[in-house]
Amino acid sequence: MLAWTVWGISDYRKLKLALARGDREALIREYKVTIAGEVVGGALALAAVGWSILGADPDVDLAITGIFRSPMYGGIAGLALGVLASP
Repeated sequence: MLAWTVWGISDYRKLKLALARGDREALIREYKVTIAGEVVGGALALAAVGWSILGADPDVDLAITGIFRSPMYGGIAGLALGVLASP
């Protein structure tokens, strides 16, 4: 998270300079990079949740148990359907 923050500050400064120079495509490029970063971060979070549910070492104790197990599967299924249904 620290690297993402430092990169974001640096990238924002570059964006401001590009906009000051009149680069009209700079903002669109920034949006694309930001969206890609959010997708990668979401995928990593989803992988961590899946690992904790399906394949965690019992000594790590990240398993979701009890009443939270069913909503977690529902959330994962909803996320997958949302990704597949998006244009």
